[in-house]
Amino acid sequence: TTKEYIGLLSADEAEDIVTRPTDFKLYHRLSQYRSITTLEANLPLYIVYRTTKNVARHIPLKTIVQGSRRFLVVGKCDSGHMFETVEALVKFYKTYVQLKPTGESGMVDVFPA
Repeated sequence: TTKEYIGLLSADEAEDIVTRPTDFKLYHRLSQYRSITTLEANLPLYIVYRTTKNVARHIPLKTIVQGSRRFLVVGKCDSGHMFETVEALVKFYKTYVQLKPTGESGMVDVFPA
């Protein structure tokens, strides 16, 4: 999954890297304004995703705890998909997309809105 992780970037910088529709990458989000006053102790992990309509979306990854286990979830946690590792999350979304054909292109949105 190293090719899916693009590092520490601002949202705009991440969007510049993901240019093809339905492509996504993971990144730790830095503030647009890099100064000591905006520096965070823990940088949030995001997915930057380019939709079939060529719009960039930034989706936070969240950690939830169930008993003694920790899971990663995408966005609002309502999809039901929980992953024990970032690698498992990437493999799932690269392999098992939610099919939502749009227009004549036949492309599908991996992360439907």
